[in-house]
Amino acid sequence: MGKSKTVEKREFMTRVFLIESEIKQGEWKMTGEQKVILDYPCMQAVQENEEGEKTIAWFTPSIPVATGPSNFIGLPGLVLQVELMDGDHTLTALSVDLGEIDKKLLVKPKKGKKVTQEKFDKIVAEKIEEMGGEHGGSGTSIMIHVHK
Repeated sequence: MGKSKTVEKREFMTRVFLIESEIKQGEWKMTGEQKVILDYPCMQAVQENEEGEKTIAWFTPSIPVATGPSNFIGLPGLVLQVELMDGDHTLTALSVDLGEIDKKLLVKPKKGKKVTQEKFDKIVAEKIEEMGGEHGGSGTSIMIHVHK
């Protein structure tokens, strides 16, 4: 089985980037705790990062799709809720629609400069440093881009 990849289209300072990266699946530990979200029975899984911060995912085996928001994937069911940064932030599904998907909506972005996440982060950091230099290193700069 090949490695899973993602392509994210991002705009930064009027330039369009296609950020290609591998989807990294964390190591999940099942806790045995259960609760109901949107009328679906959910099970709890936990993972811990290098800094010791815990992420809690609530997934439902009733929808056997191993996906969820962002990179919270790899569990035996759809992730309906994620608690991040030891519970400081929570992402919760508001609804579940099990209808057919219009495949025309699932289009891989093609226009933009292909970069890795690391390269994109470096470009952003360099531009922010340049902007800070232009403004004496203080204050906040905001760019407003109006689409007509």
